[in-house]
Amino acid sequence: MEMKAWLMMKGLWMLVSGDETSPSTGQKSEVLDWKLRAQKAAGALFLAVEHEQRVHLGGIEDNPVKIWSKLKEVHVAQRPGA
Repeated sequence: MEMKAWLMMKGLWMLVSGDETSPSTGQKSEVLDWKLRAQKAAGALFLAVEHEQRVHLGGIEDNPVKIWSKLKEVHVAQRPGA
């Protein structure tokens, strides 16, 4: 929950949650801005994960939406009674 709050504070949560998608049309600067923010979010998520857990993120290190989904999938499934 702390990571979600941090992402919200940095203005990245809507991107991570999938509510804000990459602009398909528009100016190049808008697309570049979205990509930069996506990289920031992905980097923050990756660094917040313990080294042993990073094995789950292979191949999706640059996609914050997929990272968040994978972490939810792995950690919610491991909780008893989930």
